[in-house]
Amino acid sequence: MGVVASVPEDALDKAACWLKRDDLLRLRELSPHGRDTARRAIARKAIPHVQIFNFQSVQFVPRQARAMRAPPRAVEAMAKVFGAGCVHLYASGTSAPSLAALYDFVRSTNGGLRELDLGPSGISSDLLLVMCRHCPNLIKLHGPRYVHTSDEAIVAIAAACPRLEVVSFSDVVTDVSPAERYERHFPRLKYLDIHDGRSDNDPPYRPTQLENIVAAARSTSATEMDMEGCHIFPDLINAIVGTPLGDRLTSLSERE
Repeated sequence: MGVVASVPEDALDKAACWLKRDDLLRLRELSPHGRDTARRAIARKAIPHVQIFNFQSVQFVPRQARAMRAPPRAVEAMAKVFGAGCVHLYASGTSAPSLAALYDFVRSTNGGLRELDLGPSGISSDLLLVMCRHCPNLIKLHGPRYVHTSDEAIVAIAAACPRLEVVSFSDVVTDVSPAERYERHFPRLKYLDIHDGRSDNDPPYRPTQLENIVAAARSTSATEMDMEGCHIFPDLINAIVGTPLGDRLTSLSERE
């Protein structure tokens, strides 16, 4: 205890940024001085071992949302200690207690999340929106892949997270591409996706809501388009030519 107290605060702060999670817990236990040092280091979001959290699933189930392996109480405990330092959060979860614990974790980041990936989860539209309202600085958002997110929730998410550059939502209960459905609502978007998520065995996709694609081409910051698996007709090309996207386009077809 005396050794920790005798170390200058700035030196402790620098050293704490290189500690792993278990080491941070030990530092917290040493003394009030150590606890304050750990808290400051975590809050600065400067610790690589705390910046990323991945609450993995119990097992893989094709085309289904997946339960979270970690118990809800463990997620809540990690939120209290490490949440303020998290920048990238990846999570599954289907039960009400698991999703409630995830919500607590998101709140504990104090608006500092840059990436939120809930692809394997079964989160509802309403809860996803509530989470996003605690994440105004999000750059990347991947909603649930196997659960529908309503159009109304997506529009509200765009307003709550104006810095989003990458977004994706489930293609469940829809037969149009992201560019036709929601991408026009995200002005900082980096690419447009005109692929509707069909498999390689399905017939090529032909976009039909060209007015929404034009709106996305005019309102976003996109420089790339994914047109893989699409029928490319003159009406689609004509819709893009003359828009800001048409002038700055750097890449077509499949994203890497």
